[in-house]
Amino acid sequence: MFGGAVAAGRRRRTRRAAAAARYRAGPARRPVARGDGRAAAAGVRPLGGGVRAGRAVRVVLRRRGGDPGLAGQPDEPGGPAGRRRLVARGAVAARRPDARAVPARAPPAGTGRCGLRRAGRGDPARRPADPAHRRRRGRRAGMTGDGRSRVEALEERFGDPWAPESALPHATVLRADERAETCVEGERILDEYGFNAEFVPTVHGGRLARLDELIELTRVVCRRDPGLALGYGLSSFIAGANVWAAGRPDQCRRVAELLLGNHRVASVYHELEHGNDFSRIELTALPDGNGRLLVNGRKEIVTNVARASALVLLARTATEPGSRSLSQVLVDRAVVPPDTMKDLGRYPSVGMRGVQLGGVEFRDCPVDETAVLGPAGHGVEVALRSFQITRACLPAMLVGALDTAIRTALRFATGRTLYGRTVDALPTVRATLVDVFTDLLVADAMGLVTARAIHLLPEETSVAASASKFFVGGRAIDAMNRLSLLLGAHFYVRDGEYGIFQKLLRDVPPAGFGHAARVACLMTMLPQLPILARRAWVREPPAVPEQLYRRGAPLPPLSFDRLTVRTGGRDTLAGALARGREAVADSGDPALCRLTEAFGAELADVAAQCGQLRPADLGPGARPEALALAARYATVLAAAACLNVWAHERDDAFLGDPGWLVVALHRLARDAGLPVAADPAPVAARRPLLYAELAARFADGRSFDLANRPLRA
Repeated sequence: MFGGAVAAGRRRRTRRAAAAARYRAGPARRPVARGDGRAAAAGVRPLGGGVRAGRAVRVVLRRRGGDPGLAGQPDEPGGPAGRRRLVARGAVAARRPDARAVPARAPPAGTGRCGLRRAGRGDPARRPADPAHRRRRGRRAGMTGDGRSRVEALEERFGDPWAPESALPHATVLRADERAETCVEGERILDEYGFNAEFVPTVHGGRLARLDELIELTRVVCRRDPGLALGYGLSSFIAGANVWAAGRPDQCRRVAELLLGNHRVASVYHELEHGNDFSRIELTALPDGNGRLLVNGRKEIVTNVARASALVLLARTATEPGSRSLSQVLVDRAVVPPDTMKDLGRYPSVGMRGVQLGGVEFRDCPVDETAVLGPAGHGVEVALRSFQITRACLPAMLVGALDTAIRTALRFATGRTLYGRTVDALPTVRATLVDVFTDLLVADAMGLVTARAIHLLPEETSVAASASKFFVGGRAIDAMNRLSLLLGAHFYVRDGEYGIFQKLLRDVPPAGFGHAARVACLMTMLPQLPILARRAWVREPPAVPEQLYRRGAPLPPLSFDRLTVRTGGRDTLAGALARGREAVADSGDPALCRLTEAFGAELADVAAQCGQLRPADLGPGARPEALALAARYATVLAAAACLNVWAHERDDAFLGDPGWLVVALHRLARDAGLPVAADPAPVAARRPLLYAELAARFADGRSFDLANRPLRA
């Protein structure tokens, strides 16, 4: 017990000495390595990762046709090392006494030691702003452009979360989490950026043009704090999707005006008594005979209900039983009598502590009859259409949190010594890291392909979106649990270098039950699977749009009005499995061929069993075996997504290599219980390749997802 305290004290003293060394070194774009005082005094920063990470970088350079000797060489302006930027972040390098050094770059004028533009104490950016001021800041010049530039701009605003002097370091996030408060520093940054504009379609004056870009933008926030992403804007995204899907032009204009003014809109569905069972909702909004609806009842556990300027209610607008009595109603707080609405206070939570979960009670609250979104009695249909967008996007956004969790585990594994070597050198640890890295890639492929399908195949995504919500959310939760085993006792430490992990471990599980439970997604899929088995899975696969799988390929605009509750027996995403198998046949990789054939047989078996489902299995009384069929189908969709990402990204040095695909399909086959997964040899042979990629991205400060983009980390 006392030995741990002594070691902790030694680490704290080392960090303080490193901080002093960084200060003596003067401004640098990235912080100098901890513990390397001589390098700091000389104004240089070391190449990170030591012998192992350097070897990993050289492996990647060889595969990409580069010179392995560039690893660790000076980063001269215009030189090949400068172009490749294979220079590690100092946080890892400090623990490697054999690390080589390269000159540090000076930051642009007017920036701090981390290269961030910091507002002074008297700067208006640091003062609470009135709504008009917040609107001006959200629309200022430089906030437009393509998705890549917006991601880079948002990364730059937040800064390196591991650097204490950045705009939003982990320590600030953890302090807010400990107090169960909203992270005001993070919200200020998002206000200044005008982040709510990302949830407003371009036709209504916002920046929402592509869902895959929105996912990548929100990952920037989730990398720092998933609670900030949900509490600041994702609740408005959920509510807004219903308005864009069914609202009249004047309703869309009003909600767009609120969001672009940095206000919030809440989606008010949940009632504690009934959970996800919408058919039993008790809140009423009944006509009073004078052109108004009177809202009565209560809703509980609603994100931002007390902070929202407008509410989207799911209410019973007729007294008859059944879903055709339910409508969605847009309530503007500014125009209803305040004494007819009562906020019920806050519900504390284990994860997402800073998110304001509250309730609201209505007592004869009058709203105009024109406040209904879409035709009266179509509230559930509108919800099921808009849910396709949110179910596809929300779990995929949390991949950013998993990125930070892996990064935390790597910092731990490369900085801690056991049995005479660092933890990352242990084969079991490397296997865990590779498995979780692979799971992140699979989840990213599934999420992004589904999001693009909403643009390209909106009539077919009612099943795919639920499958993505079920699969990606579950993958993220499982990955976090595996990483917690790697960190051991450090995973529940609430501060310090690894303190962010325990917060992420609590924040990610809501992906499995928040907004819609994973089992609810399976039940949404089940009624359509027999139809797909008879009409789609036994026919010649349809043509597959290449834009589904190519990063940055042009997409048609979002068409909310084309989203449907039923697929009509079409399933292009599952049919893409056969198209991907054709590409595999030309690869000459025996392991890959066996795996793809196994998934072809799995889809055929799922089709045969879905054709035999009884009517009782297609509703709430479904047997576990029926729900398992829906889960197996989701796994097949994930395999098809990975297979086609590989087939359409053959010019990418990593994604075009079949190594990652073999490991990904093997893991999916293992989870599905396929016999082909009994042989561990294909994974064992390719694990070094994936670990080399993981180590290189970690050393170079790049994301672990398919984008492989530079980060401020």
